Amino acid sequence: MAVGRKDYFERKELRVERLREKADKMRSESVDAFRDARKIQDSIPMGQPILIGHYSEKRSRRDRDRIDANIKKSIEKQEQAEYYDEKLAAAENNKVISSDNPQAIELLEDKISKLKARQQRYKDMNKYYRKHKTMVGFEDLSDEKAAEINKRIDEDYSFNKKPAPSYILSNLNAMIKSTEKRLEQLKELDEMEYEEIEFDNCTVISNDKTNRVEMHFGYKPGEDVRSLLKRKGFKWSRNNECWQRMRNKNSLNTAISLAKEIDEM
Repeated sequence: MAVGRKDYFERKELRVERLREKADKMRSESVDAFRDARKIQDSIPMGQPILIGHYSEKRSRRDRDRIDANIKKSIEKQEQAEYYDEKLAAAENNKVISSDNPQAIELLEDKISKLKARQQRYKDMNKYYRKHKTMVGFEDLSDEKAAEINKRIDEDYSFNKKPAPSYILSNLNAMIKSTEKRLEQLKELDEMEYEEIEFDNCTVISNDKTNRVEMHFGYKPGEDVRSLLKRKGFKWSRNNECWQRMRNKNSLNTAISLAKEIDEM
């Protein structure tokens, strides 16, 4: 079976558009609230105090309360607009490879290839420096960049006297291993087929269309069951009307184990 969801890119674009609409809506409401406050303020003569005991006292206080409420609303809506702007920027620039992406396997393979190429380049740089005690002349490295690296090495701690310190290579190696592990999991997922397993209280579905492991109850489970589902990483989906989490073999095994436990409760 194919990895990911066919509607992945459509869903991603819809999310971006929803966030953009929310940001624009909050910004518009912020401007409207400020204009309302300004309109009331402009109706009050400049420097006019509240006339205590005068028939206009209640209206004056009410106007000032409305000004204050609208200013607060304007600030609140602007902060909400900025919040959605940040979410929008994150969604548009998100480089994380989602398991829902149909191209996830190819993207992970490409990522691993680039990480290994970087790792090899760092090793070659260290080897060159050990031999020549300078980075000048290394492959396509400019003299300016080589001088920067030489300066950094000269000023660094004794145990870091090389272009690529050990901690950088160690972190890079860990990143390669974790990415390879994820690739292996996705390839296993690629072999999983649609599957339905019936239990007394629910149906467990390994759904290749939604890329989720789903638990369908047909009724609202009790608080103890809902708490158990949440602890195991399942979330309620209003769209699919089920409890679900990302699909993989571990998720399916967890769902089966949960279903058996719930039947015995």
